[in-house]
Amino acid sequence: MNVELGITVSVITLSASLCVFMLCRKQESLISPIFLYLLFYAFVFVVRPLLLDGSGSAPVYTYMRYQPTDADVAQTYVVSSFATITFLAGALYAKLRAVRHFGKPPPNWAMIEIDPRSLTVVWATLGTVALYSALFVGGDVFSGTSNIQMERVGNVTINVNTSGYILDAQFMLVGLCILLVSVTNFSKYAVAVLLAFFLYRVLIGWGRWTIILTAFAVYALYLIARGRRWPGAPALATGIVILALFSVIGQDREFFRSMFFTGSGNSSGGSYQYLGFAETAKEALSGLDFANFEYLTYILRTVPDLTETFTFGLQHLQIFTEPIPRTLWPGKPAGAPITFFDLNDYGNFFGLTNSLIGDGWMSGGYAGVAITFLLTGFWLEYWHQFFLRHKNRQVVVLLYVSTAALLFQLFRDGSIVAIAKFWSFSCLPIVAALLLAKRRQS
Repeated sequence: MNVELGITVSVITLSASLCVFMLCRKQESLISPIFLYLLFYAFVFVVRPLLLDGSGSAPVYTYMRYQPTDADVAQTYVVSSFATITFLAGALYAKLRAVRHFGKPPPNWAMIEIDPRSLTVVWATLGTVALYSALFVGGDVFSGTSNIQMERVGNVTINVNTSGYILDAQFMLVGLCILLVSVTNFSKYAVAVLLAFFLYRVLIGWGRWTIILTAFAVYALYLIARGRRWPGAPALATGIVILALFSVIGQDREFFRSMFFTGSGNSSGGSYQYLGFAETAKEALSGLDFANFEYLTYILRTVPDLTETFTFGLQHLQIFTEPIPRTLWPGKPAGAPITFFDLNDYGNFFGLTNSLIGDGWMSGGYAGVAITFLLTGFWLEYWHQFFLRHKNRQVVVLLYVSTAALLFQLFRDGSIVAIAKFWSFSCLPIVAALLLAKRRQS
């Protein structure tokens, strides 16, 4: 198969998908899964590769130590198109199921409001833990010395002298900020706390995606509170600025920190620094941030022709082993408990992401992609339909918005385990506040 045929399949798929979107437009919004997936697919797997001469970024292929054939590139277009078709099939089926199962909320479902006192208790407890984690990680970055010891095992980095719970508890700040903004109705002090969180993340440099998803979630709450579905021009301009910020931090993790502090942090660019700062739009697109097309091309070339096997979905067993602290299980596997191959054995895939399409392909080729995307499309749209029918419940809104904010990250990274872990930390304050509010009302 040649590249031109692959591009044709991709363009036809995108056009047909947009037609489906237009037919469903009355239920679609900025936070609907169909819109978010099509935005991801259109940019990452259609528009960006075409802007890069149809085959992707040469610097990214150089980084991976792999040069694709025309057949590899064409197959990438076809597989990503197939994933889109199956995602839409699952989502549309969920819409039909939801119409039959949902309906108007039962009259005894009273709106559960999270009161300010419950908010205060959650911030005093979980907020203290989250702030300790943030200061612990931040102090290590700003001191210029690394007290947190990490070890690379294959394509996975593990903690050596501390617990992942201590490092990841800072992500509760995402849920705490969302909760604060919602309960106080975008008060000035809530916005001030939110801006302080953004400043902290910018200076740290790592975990830059938390800036985007938190800003996205807060703006989604703003739209819902005002009965709107789509952003205006000022919000779009702000989004472009945030994406530029995302790219700059990705090129140099210490860029903003060096403006305020001297001699702080460690060199963090590593192998990524060879790309340098983008001086043109095309050079920006040639970087590693949105290169899932190239990563998928690498995966399709490697699995199963070189690995001689698939993962059969067993990588998701990590959901059960990940919560166990390594101090309680010194021999805990790094990453998935059952592994069949390491992508680094066939090139350089360290620090790169599979994308959900690549994860599905590694599970079982076309069958793996079909199962992954049918289930993902169904579950996400079913959850979306539940949200649409219960928008009078504050907790449903908060939990759904927290999920929607993670979808682009899920599609891009493909690590269901990592997304589940982050979702759990970020939603824990919301669930805790709900339980406190229900107890106070009973």
